[in-house]
Amino acid sequence: MYHFPSFHLGDMTACSAALRRLGIGAADLQDVAGRVVRHLFESFTRLGTGEPACVLVRLFKTIRYDRLAPELQRL
Repeated sequence: MYHFPSFHLGDMTACSAALRRLGIGAADLQDVAGRVVRHLFESFTRLGTGEPACVLVRLFKTIRYDRLAPELQRL
């Protein structure tokens, strides 16, 4: 578990290694995104209570407008 007030280099290294492993065996980008969001939500907790430290964790993928499919450009 990680805690924001005491998140130091060793924690960052462990967390980034865990994040890199989340893509192994994933079916697609949405699968990896779900794993990353779940990992971050569950791994960062409040010290002493173990409750999630984040109310909401989201992941966004950006893409250039001209690379969107025409139906998405119309939206």
